[in-house]
Amino acid sequence: MKRRPEKSENADAESFARAMAAENIAILKSRVRECLRRHPAVLAYADAPRGDGGTGAVYVLLRK
Repeated sequence: MKRRPEKSENADAESFARAMAAENIAILKSRVRECLRRHPAVLAYADAPRGDGGTGAVYVLLRK
């Protein structure tokens, strides 16, 4: 019979997973902005307003 993890073990695993996800999101956001900063077709970029995704979305103004 399989042993069920204790609640504290689940909580620790969930906390770790959330921390890793947050770290990965921060890395991804940083790299996206780095790419936008260097791309010749990008004139400007900014975080979207909260209603459009907030810091999880980026508005990008491109050259014609």
